Amino acid sequence: MTMLEKRKRLAREDWLAKALDVLAEEGIGAVCIEPVAEALGVTKGSFYWHFTDRGELLACLLEYWEKEHTDRLADFLADGSDDPCGQLLALLELVITSGADRYDASMRAWARHDPQAATFLERVDQKRLDYMRHLFLEMGFSEKEAHLRSRWSYYYLIGAHSVLATRVSESQRLDCARHWHRMLTKP
Repeated sequence: MTMLEKRKRLAREDWLAKALDVLAEEGIGAVCIEPVAEALGVTKGSFYWHFTDRGELLACLLEYWEKEHTDRLADFLADGSDDPCGQLLALLELVITSGADRYDASMRAWARHDPQAATFLERVDQKRLDYMRHLFLEMGFSEKEAHLRSRWSYYYLIGAHSVLATRVSESQRLDCARHWHRMLTKP
């Protein structure tokens, strides 16, 4: 173990967070032991303390993404308010301000070529849609309306980053999300 590694002990989550960033920036082909180690400023020996191989890293990366960018967001929002309309707005704003949406395009590209990633993506999509559908039902919309509005909201969330993020500021994206929210929450 080098002196740098002694000073900088990484947790498994550090590896996963960096691997997720590499995925978003460079695609699944770049999520390899050495490039992630280099991005973290450590040797690949640190990797083997947490994972047996790249396959385990990728499997854990899918779980990490689901937990951090779906389950935790829903848990965070559930603790905030009993107002479903406010929760939906908070979700839209949180996704934008946290940058959580920056991983979705890369995850979708990965899932097109990997059955395990496709299974995770399908489950995550369904969780997210169910969460939003529940909010619309709580707002008083019919099952059909809640279904449609949750899909429109989700399409907005997963598409806005890849289409708009490079061309508009965060404040512009937030403004757009607030207008989108007002349109979708009016009966």
